[in-house]
Amino acid sequence: MLVLDDDDLRSAVRSLAFDPLRRGRYALDGVLRRNVQALVTLQDLRHPLRFAYSVKTNPDRELLTLVCEAGLYAEVISPQELQLAIELGFENRTIYNGPQPAWRSSESPGIVFADSIEAYLENLRRLEGSLIGVRVRPPGVSSRFGIDESQLPALCEAIRSSGRRTLGISLHVRPQDFDGRNWRDIVGLAIDLARQVERRTRARVTAFDVGGGKTPLEFDRAFARGDFAWLLRETALALPYTHAIFAEPGQAVVTPGHVFVAPVLEIRRADGRTDVVVDAGYPDLPQITTFPHRVLAVCERNGRYDVELLEPGNDCVLGCTCLEYDIIRKDVRLPHDLDRLRALIVADVGAYDVSMGFDFARGGNNVRHEPTGVTAG
Repeated sequence: MLVLDDDDLRSAVRSLAFDPLRRGRYALDGVLRRNVQALVTLQDLRHPLRFAYSVKTNPDRELLTLVCEAGLYAEVISPQELQLAIELGFENRTIYNGPQPAWRSSESPGIVFADSIEAYLENLRRLEGSLIGVRVRPPGVSSRFGIDESQLPALCEAIRSSGRRTLGISLHVRPQDFDGRNWRDIVGLAIDLARQVERRTRARVTAFDVGGGKTPLEFDRAFARGDFAWLLRETALALPYTHAIFAEPGQAVVTPGHVFVAPVLEIRRADGRTDVVVDAGYPDLPQITTFPHRVLAVCERNGRYDVELLEPGNDCVLGCTCLEYDIIRKDVRLPHDLDRLRALIVADVGAYDVSMGFDFARGGNNVRHEPTGVTAG
């Protein structure tokens, strides 16, 4: 569904008008449109499932416009992201979720999930037109985010005192924090917390958000396992007043939607292995150590550029910075005719490789010099 297979990746890259001697990031527009449309089709078949795109994943304006025009929601974590989403037309199709309090925004989101009881109360006072909810932390999950089970009495008292009769519940747990459990176990614990809140307050949970964090492969496998069908079924049984169930597959949607063209700078040979240094590195690809990114070689043959996907091997692709860990891949087989190799193209860089990239060793920085208020005497 959202996975871009090797053949389609090669075809998408070959259709790009790129210069192999010029470094840069390219969007695979057809892939992005395909994945967004896949979400639209899925949610149309799985009411009341709704998808929200996490702006932090990749805040590109053209991409956000595509998501907005498809009728999906925008999930934001800051006033700046909220302002951008509203500017681009999402209006009340916005979900504010994060530790930076929503009430500090100049705009009002459609749904707010507060990260603390303090934020929940302040949101109630200041955001009258929004559905106000909370982020919960399921039992056994170690995290700095969300309201845990020990805080339920205080939360329920705050809800009762507010007079509000509707609220939302959200969670987001990284797979590495599952502690031997699976996704259904974690979501089931959150559903139980939501049910306890309803029972103690008589308020109705009308929106439930299970977060995101899945790669394209993980998303496709979850769909094939029936996880979304299970989610809808369990939520309907436990929280019958819920009319919107959200998931946030931003990473799954955009990861395959960008590639980075990295011209070859140097080729090194030693001990039966070849290392190639390219004009890209960890600052351009900060997620390179998180999961293997596919790499394609661009070779000049007979006056044209051929693109081929690198197979597993013992050769290494090195980034161009002085960072010890700036290694793009160390397990590929480079083309045999290295004298024709002009560039490598790093794929699967459409998500946090975009939003978390930074300037380093390029002759400049983003430091702002502000007056400190100190006067020389």
